[in-house]
Amino acid sequence: MTPAGALGAGRQITPANYALEVQHTRDVEQQLSEAKATIEALLSGQIDAVVDSKTQSPVLLSKAQDALRASEERYRRIVETTNEGIATIDTEGKITFVNGRLSEMLGYPAGELLGKRSSHLEREAARANTVARVERSRQGSSEETELAFVRKDGSEVWTLLKTSPIHDTNGTFVGTLVMITDRTHHKQAEEARHLAVEAVRTSEAEFRLLAEAMPQIVWITRPDGANVYFNRRWMDYTGLTLEESLGDGWTKPFHPDDKPVAWQAWQNATATGGTYSIECRLQAADATYRWWLIRGVPVKNASGTILKWFGTCTDIDALKQGEVRLRDSEGLLRIAGRAARLGGWTVSLPDLRVTWSDEVCAIHEVPPGTEPSLAQAIAAYAPEFRETIREKFEACVRDGTPYDLELQIVTATNRRVWVRTIGNAERSASGAVTSLRGAFQDIDDRRKLQEQFRQAQKMEAVGRLAAGVAHDFNNLLSVVLCFSELAIDALKPGDPLRADIEEIRKAGNRATALTGQLLAFSRQQVLEPRVVDLNDIVGAMKPMLSRLLGEDIELTVLSPRPVGRVLVDPSQVEQVVMNFAVNARDAMPNGGMLTIETSNVTLDEAYVGKPAEVPPGRFVMLAVTDSGVGMTEATRARIFEPFFTTKEKGKGTGLGLATVFGIVQQSGGYVSVYSEPNHGTTFKVYLPRTDRVAEVSYSNAPATTLNGSETILLVEDEEQVRTVACAILRRHGYKVLETSNGGEAYLVSSDFPSAIDLLLTDVVMPRMSGRRLAEQLAPERPKMRVLFASGYTDDAIIHHGVLEAGVAFLHKPFTPQALLRKVRDVLDAAAAK
Repeated sequence: MTPAGALGAGRQITPANYALEVQHTRDVEQQLSEAKATIEALLSGQIDAVVDSKTQSPVLLSKAQDALRASEERYRRIVETTNEGIATIDTEGKITFVNGRLSEMLGYPAGELLGKRSSHLEREAARANTVARVERSRQGSSEETELAFVRKDGSEVWTLLKTSPIHDTNGTFVGTLVMITDRTHHKQAEEARHLAVEAVRTSEAEFRLLAEAMPQIVWITRPDGANVYFNRRWMDYTGLTLEESLGDGWTKPFHPDDKPVAWQAWQNATATGGTYSIECRLQAADATYRWWLIRGVPVKNASGTILKWFGTCTDIDALKQGEVRLRDSEGLLRIAGRAARLGGWTVSLPDLRVTWSDEVCAIHEVPPGTEPSLAQAIAAYAPEFRETIREKFEACVRDGTPYDLELQIVTATNRRVWVRTIGNAERSASGAVTSLRGAFQDIDDRRKLQEQFRQAQKMEAVGRLAAGVAHDFNNLLSVVLCFSELAIDALKPGDPLRADIEEIRKAGNRATALTGQLLAFSRQQVLEPRVVDLNDIVGAMKPMLSRLLGEDIELTVLSPRPVGRVLVDPSQVEQVVMNFAVNARDAMPNGGMLTIETSNVTLDEAYVGKPAEVPPGRFVMLAVTDSGVGMTEATRARIFEPFFTTKEKGKGTGLGLATVFGIVQQSGGYVSVYSEPNHGTTFKVYLPRTDRVAEVSYSNAPATTLNGSETILLVEDEEQVRTVACAILRRHGYKVLETSNGGEAYLVSSDFPSAIDLLLTDVVMPRMSGRRLAEQLAPERPKMRVLFASGYTDDAIIHHGVLEAGVAFLHKPFTPQALLRKVRDVLDAAAAK
């Protein structure tokens, strides 16, 4: 028998010793059964005594009964203190014994369960199993099963049910021993685990559905980076199979240049346990690359160990291309800003912090990133504009009134620059002004161009006036000059009238020069361009210039050879040089130096010192430098204006440099000036270089004779001009057919039986122009030469002030010598051919 102390009060039966406990219970039950049988045999006289197996001494009946009671007490104590529910069921399935734990487990008082069929404690659907189980116990079978009992309150209690058959000493089946363990919590835990597993399965299924539905690539890796999952988007994009992508196969599509960066970012993320994030290029199935944002986050356990990584790949190629376009646009905007000299500025409120863009800093000639105070920003404006900008700024801050102004600033290098500044108020949702933003543009060149345009308009207006009166005025001057010459020639040297007529001729010459200047600066004069060497012109003028300048001014001519050829009117180039020399002489009242230099120059955008108005190209430069008093900036800005002069009243017309400007521009060239007070002046004329061969060496030698005997058809609508021209030509031996218009000239030519050697015709006449008349007479008189005469440009024979090639032209007003020389030149040229 097992000592009572072996199973102490309150001992708990655990799964680990459950089999041993069941066996022990069976042993106790067997011993009790044997003790009861022995006592009953002694009482009935069936046996005489009981002998102790150890001492071989007889045991008294009373002692046997005491032992039986002690054994039963120990058995009862074990049964009542165990944590298991214990019951016995007779052969009919009725409950014959329950311990307190089972009564507690089922919610019934102990007495209420006795006599009940155990099957009544189960759900009706399970009762047939109970009957079968009792029957199997009768056959000697022990079983173990999970079974739900119904408590008295109707709730269920899940149990682990173990049954064993009970036999008497004769081996007869007398009932079933039932041990019941409460497994409700275990069952609930199992159900919870089952629900959790199902939840995980459901979550995984939902994750996969979500991952497959996402436009991004979704991936999962082990802590070491070996991939274990990709959604379909990965395979569709890369063209790789899932098997090819698992493990480290996911690195295959990375652009070679991005792999080291991606690997370093992964190492950093795994080392710190932070987010993995990188922008890189992945190769598509068609071998092209697109930009992707790859992000991954670690999944950690409670101790912080990384279990796996979840991540996505988002296609950001359009965004990256947009960034490239944005950078390109910003770059182009910066280039445009630099080209337009346009920048932006902000002033935040209420701290009045001023921010300038780099271009605004460049306009102010301060380093990029300069952030002036508001007072410094306003002080940068020229003094006369500071109050204006301050008032406009304050009104914009106070009322949100925008402004758009053109003002002058003084840069860090003390230059005055015209700028356009625009200011606008930025408001909050409540309408309060929170900042001012605006644009700032260097418009200095534009203002200069505007001034030049106004100057051009003034010159054009004067030119139109000059051209409008030139025809009639030059005709009148031709009459005055010619008749005064004829009168002087007719008078004896000592005649008192000779001096008076000489004054008339001088006044005519001055009027002729003034008219020429008006036409020159307004680019209305007629040019007769030739391909010449500029050195020839300057060299021929040197003696005359020396006389003009006087002995106290040293003249130096620097004419290196060879120098390029230019297409110009030699007489007009003479006029340019002469005007420069006169201005230089007046600027050196106490003597000085005048240097005239010619050279070949090739100008490009990088050429240091290239005037802004001169385009790139190949030029011959004529530079005239004096050591005179120089000019201020204000004077330099106006020197080419007509009628502007710094000389005393009566000592200058203000047309000299305006004439230079007009001649140079009409010749396709450019003129610039550099001068500072007390440092002299340099004028530079840039004439386009030509590769054409020089026509003739420049020479102003007079013709050998002015007389002739040829027949001339004279066509002039102005009677006085016609009269004096006829008189001059006839006095020098020519036969003149005098007509007043084109129609009359045509009839005279038709009726004249002999040869006509020269047609001398005015260009502008009523009804029929001189050009039209020449064209009509040419078929009838193909050997007749033509000499046109006019006082201003006309599209009939002149285009943009330049004569057509091969056209002979006589400028009005003319003198007798000019008329006779031109007529002789044309006739002699025909004879030479």
